[in-house]
Amino acid sequence: MPITPCFDPDTGASGGPASSGGGGGGGGGGDVGWVTKLSLALTGASSSGPHTTGTTTVDATGGNIDMTADRTGNSGNVTITAGTGAVVTAVGGSGAMSGFFDLKAALTGYDIEYIRFYPIVVDVTVTAINFDDDGSIANISLTDSKTAWNDGDARAWELYRANATDETRRVRGAGGTTVIGTQRTQVQQRVISLVMTSGQVVTLADTDGSTAPVNPHTASPLYVAGGDAIGRTGDPLYLANLFVGVTAFGGASITVSKIVVRRQEAS
Repeated sequence: MPITPCFDPDTGASGGPASSGGGGGGGGGGDVGWVTKLSLALTGASSSGPHTTGTTTVDATGGNIDMTADRTGNSGNVTITAGTGAVVTAVGGSGAMSGFFDLKAALTGYDIEYIRFYPIVVDVTVTAINFDDDGSIANISLTDSKTAWNDGDARAWELYRANATDETRRVRGAGGTTVIGTQRTQVQQRVISLVMTSGQVVTLADTDGSTAPVNPHTASPLYVAGGDAIGRTGDPLYLANLFVGVTAFGGASITVSKIVVRRQEAS
């Protein structure tokens, strides 16, 4: 059985050769690979917070990024902790606490050509997920909103506590969810890879550990989160705004240590 080579977002090293032109999309005429456009180690940021609302600049190793805290029906917060990363904690009831990181503002040259013709993957390294009751949720999304974690335009990986030891994974899109995979023992460390194609169609991979697939197009399994209706005219959904959202719901807490953005390009 072939083994998918992996990309380590912490070191930039790969476990195998980058994909070539026949390996899944991109332009012709040359080798196709995934080029790192943004690499932010949140562990290197100065401690700040707790943040409950408003926007703050996070001085991550690799560059600054704006993070907007938003909470709904919850008493939680987002805390940036040096050496740990961004910790999003929900406290109380059935509400949500979110941190939305502004990728569009952080990416140089982000425009219609940047996203229309080149797939982009956002690799989010998760180092801890904690739940205090069944039904608590952790969620990582690509979205055009920084105020609504579960609106119809968000496309997301989602995890909820099935019981004291097990987790159930879901894909969220168009305001609804679909269970993926099977119920399994809870996993703490993982990389969520959200792949955006044509500026509005999202697929995703959930990889245990700290290493993301070198070519997320060939990750197995790869789940489809979907996309907005593609019209004959008009701009792609994620052209005006692009955020990666990190959300805790109910009594959950999720820690993110690194955010990496790569784009598939032909040499």
